[in-house]
Amino acid sequence: DTRMGPLANARRPAAIGALVEDAKAKGARLLAGGERGDSGFFFQPTLLADVPNEAEIMKEEPFGPVAVTRPFDTFDEVIEQANRLPYG
Repeated sequence: DTRMGPLANARRPAAIGALVEDAKAKGARLLAGGERGDSGFFFQPTLLADVPNEAEIMKEEPFGPVAVTRPFDTFDEVIEQANRLPYG
């Protein structure tokens, strides 16, 4: 019976939707969610796979219920990607 609460403000659902659409347009696969709620400041919990670094969601925090994944081949690549942005 877990429920998803509303986002912080009216702008967030549209902003998250734009990030999800951008990721999909750049090759990410939508595995779950990806849509706004019917009313209010809601967005479905969303899972994106194979998200390329070129996607905006890989450069900025969505501040919403979105998880992104991408595969790695080596441990060094994991470290390089973890340190790619100044946000930690």
